[in-house]
Amino acid sequence: MLSQTPRNVQRRAHRKAYPQLRAVEAAWRNNNRERHNATSQAWKKRNPLKVRATQRLLKFDITQVEWDAQFAAQNFACAICKREDPGGKKDWCTDHDHVTGHLRGILCWACNVGLERFNDRVPVFLSAIDYLRTTQR
Repeated sequence: MLSQTPRNVQRRAHRKAYPQLRAVEAAWRNNNRERHNATSQAWKKRNPLKVRATQRLLKFDITQVEWDAQFAAQNFACAICKREDPGGKKDWCTDHDHVTGHLRGILCWACNVGLERFNDRVPVFLSAIDYLRTTQR
């Protein structure tokens, strides 16, 4: 969910300011769907870092500079387990509060999946910790 930050307000205002241009662009895309899709896919393959940065901006309202600063503050490691390798098949995961949308930290794949499995429920986490402590040999 995007917040109403000035950056998002400006982005929406820009889109609203040029309705004729948007209509012309949409008509061209509709008339040239295959060409547009091929060009778009080729650009995404050539620019994976820009694609990822754009996804973070749209989903979490965080710029690449802000993300890099957060990751540097974590010493370029997972905020939970301190691993320096993201693991899994993907890149580092941007963890956020699903209610507020606030960025919590950058996680490795395993820690992100762990949080996901517990649905961010602290009492369940505490029960899991108690379970591990009582069954440890």
